[in-house]
Amino acid sequence: MQNQTMSALSVKTPPLLLDNERLRQCMRERENWQPADYRPAVIDHLLKPAAAAALAALQPASGDGVWPQQAWPDLLRQLHWELCSSTNLRPLAKIMNKAALLPDPFVACGGMWATDAAMPVSPPQHPVTQLFAVLRMDVVLSGHVVATVAGIPAANLSAGDVILTDADAAIAMTADVPAAILWTAFFYSPDPCCCRQRMENS
Repeated sequence: MQNQTMSALSVKTPPLLLDNERLRQCMRERENWQPADYRPAVIDHLLKPAAAAALAALQPASGDGVWPQQAWPDLLRQLHWELCSSTNLRPLAKIMNKAALLPDPFVACGGMWATDAAMPVSPPQHPVTQLFAVLRMDVVLSGHVVATVAGIPAANLSAGDVILTDADAAIAMTADVPAAILWTAFFYSPDPCCCRQRMENS
């Protein structure tokens, strides 16, 4: 029994994929902004170099560029877990001037996709939890992408880079052949005031 206990204690946790200092740096850069100043955020190299290289080597399990959640490899599960952790949710909320964010444990909207397939979108309310979509994060896993969204110049993104936008922002992604692979995550709020205007316009 003692040997089993020691063995359990000796198991190492995997290294973090996300560079939390990059998030905190972006948060510090915006800490004195006024509400009218907020716009989409591009965070270069949010994925650590080794993590970016490992994720770039993954290929979707199906030919349509989709990787079903039940078939996720460990790296994708860890990426989802880190994005959903409070360590990252708090700075994400501050960077984009949002109230407390809630993740999507079901990944009902978003996930892994290729730029030659349809871009994932989120309805105003989550189909399971009925929470209100307020924030979108696109993580480039492989390839190069040009992201176009109102409020900032066209952004050239490479593997490991991230763009944050309002959940209802009109964003376009273009990539050369072969298609780039991205991970998209949506974050939610229980407050209908956060996206009342979006629902009125939908």
